[in-house]
Amino acid sequence: MKIKIIVIAILLLGTNFLWSQDDMLDSLDLSFESTPIKEDKVPYFAIAGGFTGTFFFANFDEIDKLIDSNFPSMGKERFKGSNIFMPGAEGFTAIGIIPNMRLSFFGAGGSKTIKSVIADTTRSIDYSISFNGLSFDYAFVPTRRLAILAGVNLGWGTMAVEYYRTTGNYSWNQIGEDVNPNNFMNRIEAGFWLVQPHLNIEFAVTPFIALRGSAGYSVSLMNEWKFNKNSTFPNENKPPDKLNASGLYAQFGLFIGLFNY
Repeated sequence: MKIKIIVIAILLLGTNFLWSQDDMLDSLDLSFESTPIKEDKVPYFAIAGGFTGTFFFANFDEIDKLIDSNFPSMGKERFKGSNIFMPGAEGFTAIGIIPNMRLSFFGAGGSKTIKSVIADTTRSIDYSISFNGLSFDYAFVPTRRLAILAGVNLGWGTMAVEYYRTTGNYSWNQIGEDVNPNNFMNRIEAGFWLVQPHLNIEFAVTPFIALRGSAGYSVSLMNEWKFNKNSTFPNENKPPDKLNASGLYAQFGLFIGLFNY
């Protein structure tokens, strides 16, 4: 009899325990839909250097007007519709104290030449430009390995236009003040300050190699023009304001370094 009473008591206690467990399970929220998934933002860090190739779309209108009026022997050769390819280099590093900010050092230069050859006389006009400076960029990282950087370049440079005329061969002993009047060179040049707002898209192929595509606009503040290095132009006869280093540009780049984003 005592054994039966003990068994019945154990069964009753077990039933009560199971009921209490069911109540606890019902009170739990096991739905996963209400749990927000937190996505960590990808930080930007890079330190690298490499090659840049810039296509500068300069305003050649004033040079072409000068050729039309003063250089009939150039024939149909004109600068209009062309661009200047400027090979260069750039190095950059992230600024640790400002998240996603980057500081760069850059330099580039190039020239464009048109030429006319008639009999033994060669005439050519050379347009050249070079600049150096600093770049400040802020990086957005929409996905790993891809960075979009908005920024501005601040720099300085030199722009020059040269005209050459040569006939036949020339010897070392003929270089001096007593020269053939059919052989000469004229050069005008000016320094300038440069502001370039731009947008870069960079993709890290590996943690050590990255590619760039970029576009921007150059705004130049021209300094005084000089003729053959030493002479200056009077105000009424100086080169026109539209002869400057302003214009659109497009750029590609290949960089080697450390890209951790």
